[in-house]
Amino acid sequence: MATWGDYISLTVVLSIIAALVYGVIYINQSFRKAVVSTKQNLQARGIEISKQGASVKTKTKLVNREEYFDATQRKVVKALANSSVGHDSLGSVTSSKSSQSPKLR
Repeated sequence: MATWGDYISLTVVLSIIAALVYGVIYINQSFRKAVVSTKQNLQARGIEISKQGASVKTKTKLVNREEYFDATQRKVVKALANSSVGHDSLGSVTSSKSSQSPKLR
């Protein structure tokens, strides 16, 4: 016949098992919420993750050939204007036909 001690032990063991099961379920739900939150944050930034893989959405517009060349030309002209080749120490442009080589800073 079972004593009061056996019933108390059974109650304690079942309580511990129930607490462990509850803890695992709670951790699992927290993990799922974190994954969903992370996916939403990445999707807001343009990165979508699915079972098939990740895809990155860009916000660039497609340009035609003329716009591409215009942008490239502007960058090249800006780079040349910012370069020190062909300028003397006073900032004036030296001629390529002069006998002196351009001074580098």
